[in-house]
Amino acid sequence: MCKFKKAIYGLWQTSRDWNKRINRFMKQKGFKQCRSDISIYVQTKQGQVVYLVLYVSNLSIFSKSLDEIKKVKLALLKEFEMKDLGETEFRLRI
Repeated sequence: MCKFKKAIYGLWQTSRDWNKRINRFMKQKGFKQCRSDISIYVQTKQGQVVYLVLYVSNLSIFSKSLDEIKKVKLALLKEFEMKDLGETEFRLRI
C-alpha cells in the first residue's frame, strides 16, 4: 500500500489532471487499464502478472512475484512523491 504525499483534493480539475498523469505513466510502464474498472491496471510480463489498484491518492500493488512489486514501486517512487505504507494488512471490500 502506498500513499502519495501531495493531496489532490480541492479543485475539480485537479483530480482529472492527476488521473491523466497517472494513466499516462502506467501505460508507459506497460500497464493496461481494466475495461470494467478504470482504477485497476494490469501488467503481464514473462508470465508474471502485476495488478495496481488506484483509489484517490492511495494505491495497492498485487503480484505473486515480490521482485515485480519492487520494480513497480521503484518506478513509482522515481516519478511521484509518495510514501510506502508497507504490506496491506486489511482491505475493506465494498
